[in-house]
Amino acid sequence: MAKRISRKRRDALIADVFEARRDLSSLAEAHRMTPDDLADWIGRDENQKCLAGLCLLADLQTQLMLSRYRQVAVTELIKQASGGDETVSVEQSRKACVDLLKADLKRAEVNGKAPAASDDGDGVSDDVLASMRAALFGGEPSAEEAKPRSGSKA
Repeated sequence: MAKRISRKRRDALIADVFEARRDLSSLAEAHRMTPDDLADWIGRDENQKCLAGLCLLADLQTQLMLSRYRQVAVTELIKQASGGDETVSVEQSRKACVDLLKADLKRAEVNGKAPAASDDGDGVSDDVLASMRAALFGGEPSAEEAKPRSGSKA
């Protein structure tokens, strides 16, 4: 088993792995390690835990970025689906409708739990559905749409 490396060298190696700019061979060479040393290093729990945490953080940043731009994308699809954009063909409008119907509207989970909302277990709150219908078809949601669906936690 390879000897432990200093904190400074470990931090540099972690940063280099996270940046993902080197293949394994050049990574080992850049940090004056053999492939066996590198394999031993990554086999240590503290290194795996650190890199797993960084991967989770990168995934969360990606989700946040997608969430920010999702509203813009859905707004554009709504314009196309509802005929609000005269340059859109009938086929494009139909495809926009299909994309909207397929849109995944589940809310983000925190520690494995969805945020509290009036929801019947499908991850889509009644308010979100009513708002989408109003945006798609214009006007305010009807009294029927505004009522909670059966099984909702109102």
